[in-house]
Amino acid sequence: MITNKKKNYLFTSITVLIILIATGIIIKMNNAKNGVFITKELDANTSVYKKINDKVSEPIKESGVYLLNTGEDNVTYLILDGSHMSLKNEAPYFSDVEIENKRNSIKIYFNEELKIYPDGKYPEQRLIYKITKDKDTEYIRVFKNGEETHFDSVIGA
Repeated sequence: MITNKKKNYLFTSITVLIILIATGIIIKMNNAKNGVFITKELDANTSVYKKINDKVSEPIKESGVYLLNTGEDNVTYLILDGSHMSLKNEAPYFSDVEIENKRNSIKIYFNEELKIYPDGKYPEQRLIYKITKDKDTEYIRVFKNGEETHFDSVIGA
């Protein structure tokens, strides 16, 4: 038989748990709306990576640097695609990727090296980064091998 003391303890515990969950949800929603700057490389084995990869596989026909806007609030995806080999058996390899937020700009830095794969066998490389922009972001600038460049395409999905 449950005593009144145990009922009060159970009720208080459940109430505190509900308050903590609600507070966590509110904080997470405010961070997304207020646009806290966050970047994250997506793991190729995750469902989010596979979903984004499926969206860009059709429009991306050659290796390059792409930006994907999916309609999510303050979220954009950077795609560094080295998965298409040229007729010379060359494919780009991306390294040293850094994404930073300065004032009202996001700056993306990476190195690109063309590698030759004589046997036609090469590791497909498609890096996908999820970028949650802050509320002040107005520009996204991209730098390849230390020099400012442009996106090969901006994709809306």
